[in-house]
Amino acid sequence: MSLNYMLLQNKFFTGYDGTLFVAQFVLFLAASGRVLGGDKYLSKRWPNSSIW
Repeated sequence: MSLNYMLLQNKFFTGYDGTLFVAQFVLFLAASGRVLGGDKYLSKRWPNSSIW
């Protein structure tokens, strides 16, 4: 929704709208890593990492 609003205003990644879109995109990627098994692959590859 924020991307649609940002494109409607013709303000690409400026101000609050751009920051909000980047934050939502990062959260989307993190959630998709858990759902699609990306975290399982990374935990097997680097088992001693502090983020697991």
